[in-house]
Amino acid sequence: MSLSRFFILFAITLFVVFGLLYLLSLTDKMGYYIDISYYAVPAFSLLSIVIYFLTIFLERKPEKQGLLNIVIINVMLKFFLSALVIGLYYEMKEPDDGIFVVPFIVVYVAFTIFETYFMNEQARSK
Repeated sequence: MSLSRFFILFAITLFVVFGLLYLLSLTDKMGYYIDISYYAVPAFSLLSIVIYFLTIFLERKPEKQGLLNIVIINVMLKFFLSALVIGLYYEMKEPDDGIFVVPFIVVYVAFTIFETYFMNEQARSK
């Protein structure tokens, strides 16, 4: 996948995420917790960009298992990042209920779909 295609798909993903977050912000309960996405979107954006460039780097290596390793690394990093963002948000804002994770889940799922798609394209092109 070319860099320009990656960033076009990245922009589409951001557009969809912001659209969904906007719709969530219109509700009374979710509007109060939408600020967790201020932390999640940049974190997952940065992770996606790093993973893209790692796949480009590993694509040039003769070993075939490099892309499989990056999938495992991505899952672990995403888990750690998720725990960190949710934990820090919980400590800073002390939300009354667990509904605060819904905007985070929207961001998480959208970026997971995006990363799965571009990593699949990278694997097929090799």
